[in-house]
Amino acid sequence: MGGITVVGWFAVTISYRYILNMLDGELSSENLLHVKESIQWSFPFALQSLALAIVVSWILDKHQRLGATDRLCTYQRALDVSISIAALALASVITYDWMAGIGPFEGYGTKDPQYLSSLSFGWIVAKGAAVGAVIGWLVPMWFHINRTKSPDQIAGRLIQMNQRQLAKEIRNLSPGDLINVVAGVAASVAAIDLNVSRNEKDVYQIICGHLAGLPNSDVDIDSADKEFDHCLELIDANTFDLAARLERLSECSLLASLMPFIASSIAFADGVYLDQEREIVEKIKKQIKLGVSVYAYC
Repeated sequence: MGGITVVGWFAVTISYRYILNMLDGELSSENLLHVKESIQWSFPFALQSLALAIVVSWILDKHQRLGATDRLCTYQRALDVSISIAALALASVITYDWMAGIGPFEGYGTKDPQYLSSLSFGWIVAKGAAVGAVIGWLVPMWFHINRTKSPDQIAGRLIQMNQRQLAKEIRNLSPGDLINVVAGVAASVAAIDLNVSRNEKDVYQIICGHLAGLPNSDVDIDSADKEFDHCLELIDANTFDLAARLERLSECSLLASLMPFIASSIAFADGVYLDQEREIVEKIKKQIKLGVSVYAYC
């Protein structure tokens, strides 16, 4: 990650400076010379990009290791911001010292002494800290939202693409059959780790919302939540029979083939795809007895 960041910084900086000089009408040979001169004194700025990449990776990895599946609280976000600010401020101090040839970099300064007055220590550190604050506040939140909202798109996209065919099959079901099966599939996966997260419940509700919008559907969020909780109670009591529920879709091949995708969506909801979750998804595929070709409709 660090190496890629540094290489990326050089590539972007060289391209940016070259294009600006080219727009000013400089010849190619002169342009390359000026770009080289600029990079020779400004390359310590790459440390800021490197620090940013490292701290963001560390923060996201920390959230993963701690199993942060619920919404990030204000305290956690403030802590992320503080860590980012500290890392970028420190990198900015090192960057300035290197360019100015101060402390351990004495004799290795990259900035010509006669131009040192154009370097502002406070401005460099302030900009670095500001960038750290913005990135530390937004990126973990965006990552968390993307991780928790993307899973529902797995099944949601398929539902939207096949509304007419699904509506025809729903018409052949008895009242309550659809939510009975969907809740059973979702609960089977959510209960694998003995801890149903808020994200798993959210993804389940979003999928039910997609199904509720289909013609002939009798799905509604309230009944969906009640059936989901009922399935969890049956699972705790070891009286839950998923195969019997899936059997209700035996004459509805398209709806049946949607169930493994719903299971996968729930499995991915907390950002971690456990081996046990993979096994239940494969078990559902076998129980509905559909060939691989059926999944081609996605």
